[in-house]
Amino acid sequence: MTSRQFHAQQQKKITYKTFEIYHPAIGSVRYVKGQYYSKTFTTSDSGEVTFLPAAMKISLPDMSEYGNLSMKIDLGRVGSQLKEKLRLIDDYNIATPNTDTTKFIYREFVDGVETIKFDMWVVSFAIEGDNVAIVASDDNPSAINVARTYKAESFPGLKVLS
Repeated sequence: MTSRQFHAQQQKKITYKTFEIYHPAIGSVRYVKGQYYSKTFTTSDSGEVTFLPAAMKISLPDMSEYGNLSMKIDLGRVGSQLKEKLRLIDDYNIATPNTDTTKFIYREFVDGVETIKFDMWVVSFAIEGDNVAIVASDDNPSAINVARTYKAESFPGLKVLS
């Protein structure tokens, strides 16, 4: 490699993939993928925060046929640490029904600068041994409406059919 080629090379950029779970019972829990040490980043909404290192597989958001984004994160051994926090969420929801759902925020940082952010809600936690899988979606499960009975008074066009 010549000196000219060396100086013409692009600087390598490091992308950090992170996620955050927030629930009133546990506060915020933050993890960064594939690191050995905690990383501190400045987020657009919370300022400077620290993300704990974790081995995980992240599937990027995928859009369903109904237009909802969803993604799945598989945590390795960190899942055993997260299980205790999930039990606190369950206990909180049992003690105070009709509470807020668990928020999920996925972020990517390139060289320490936030470049991507998705706000979602946790749809499910799957626990198997020390592993935890988290499925998140932008469709808020607490906003699902219960169907109502169609009555002729609500829909005048139905009087013809009754």
